[in-house]
Amino acid sequence: MSRGAVAEIDDRRAAALLLSMALMEIRYLSRSARRENGEASPGDDLERIWFLADLCHNLPGVAQPPTRRNRPLGSRERAMAERPMSWTWNTAGREGRAWITAQLDQVGHSWTPPPPLPDARTGPPERTLWQRLGLWRRDREID
Repeated sequence: MSRGAVAEIDDRRAAALLLSMALMEIRYLSRSARRENGEASPGDDLERIWFLADLCHNLPGVAQPPTRRNRPLGSRERAMAERPMSWTWNTAGREGRAWITAQLDQVGHSWTPPPPLPDARTGPPERTLWQRLGLWRRDREID
């Protein structure tokens, strides 16, 4: 790759990088030397640590390979399976999205944010024939 070229990465790689960068920033923020030198107040540092932890708390799961499921997925679950960073990106808010893109730009990676998640209230996922029969059989046993 030539100097200045940007590498496109997927959601799992982005999640792993962001988690690592958040931990490095938290480690930096927790150093008492910052407060002794008057760089920041404990309250400011604590607020920033909370922001990073809240933004990145589910990234370890995003960075893992997908698990196989034996049930049909709804549109929201399919979107999350296709783009594991969907939840983080779509709930991050303006400040979180800015942090995500700045961190990835800083290390020279290009990442395409996922589209908005489908509305979860569009109804439950379709059930298989066996699931429908199982539900019917259970209802009949109660009578």
